[in-house]
Amino acid sequence: MNTTKGGKAGREAPIADPQLVKSCMAALHAEGTEFPIKVEGTSTLPYASQAVALDWEKGQFILKLVRPLPHELALGAVFRMVFTVAEHRYEGLTTFRSREAYLQYRFEMPQQLFHSDRRRHPRFPFRPRESAYIIAQSGSLMGLGVAGPLANISMGGLALRMDRLIRLEDKMRLPIHTGSLDAGMVFDRVRLQDLPRLPLLELRGKVAHMSPRGEEVILGLEFGELGEEEARLLRECLDFREKISRGPGAGVRTSAPGAASPPRSKGSEAQAEDERPEESEEVPELEEADSPLRILQRRTTRLGLILAASGTREHLLELLKKHGYHRIELARDLGQAKGVWGQEGHRPSLVLAELPSAPQAFEQLLKALGGIPGVLLSDATDPSLMMGLDSQTRILPLSPSSEEDEEHWIRTLDGLAGIES
Repeated sequence: MNTTKGGKAGREAPIADPQLVKSCMAALHAEGTEFPIKVEGTSTLPYASQAVALDWEKGQFILKLVRPLPHELALGAVFRMVFTVAEHRYEGLTTFRSREAYLQYRFEMPQQLFHSDRRRHPRFPFRPRESAYIIAQSGSLMGLGVAGPLANISMGGLALRMDRLIRLEDKMRLPIHTGSLDAGMVFDRVRLQDLPRLPLLELRGKVAHMSPRGEEVILGLEFGELGEEEARLLRECLDFREKISRGPGAGVRTSAPGAASPPRSKGSEAQAEDERPEESEEVPELEEADSPLRILQRRTTRLGLILAASGTREHLLELLKKHGYHRIELARDLGQAKGVWGQEGHRPSLVLAELPSAPQAFEQLLKALGGIPGVLLSDATDPSLMMGLDSQTRILPLSPSSEEDEEHWIRTLDGLAGIES
């Protein structure tokens, strides 16, 4: 293995301690931790993997992947693996040796490791298909608004995939590029939506960086000082996320021998740099099928749909039924909806409606129906409008434009309806 890494040359010396490597591999296997591997030197998507067997005699281990390696992949191909053990994040190179069974492959154990980064706070990646979404607003009506899906988050900050940048004064959509926002620019309101067990949280933040990643631009935000309650809610959310990512049966995280933290100076410039949310690594794309429980919950959940245009209505009905939502009750306007669903026994679990000229009227309807959640449907929205809605209301496109958008769309409905797999 080379002693330096591309883009971070010289930042860390390699760790060639065989006992540390062995203890890290043992911890990955025992905890069932999911981690990405990627063909070294390529721009291909990483593969999410889990260590399912260790062969100490041969110095090899078997990984179970979520999607198959290409048949044309040559034996001896080198992969980079990135994983976390005992709150320390490492990288190592591993060599592909053979195919063992369906989605199971044999690799050489790495000979040495690198400290992948030295952040005080571990960060948690989110896939594009998940429903977590970030909206940020600078200043008042004269400021800027940004929005996009969450890419990764820690207790110190987050990164989002920017898909909207709007001048709030006139609602003009601005071009997105790495120079769109200045480092240090303050966002008075950063709204986190639909994180695991955290439907909504608002914080302050500032721009740490804007980084290109393929055709996307990643915006990194550093959080301002968290209040006691904000910190508690975010910590509980990330603890739950970590528990899920480590898989069932994972106990308390154990320390690997030799994995002690390097000494740091709290006030040092190096730590301040490490605390910044940087460009996230590529997140493994998991092809997860909906569980039978999730499908059953969708089939038994009552939805209300308020739409006047028949063509749009038919398109949405088709989309909802495609994903298992079959109990859908229709209303042509807010007035009819209140009359039909006003009685407690007739209320749906969730109401969808095309964005009206006065969104407040929709939220008043939701309150009149007992405070049920709702979704406003519009292909032309802006962060200031999204920021003005309460915690039970979301804005989603009338027509999701891609598979990922559709998956995010349906997962957001699941979350609002209280559906969990």
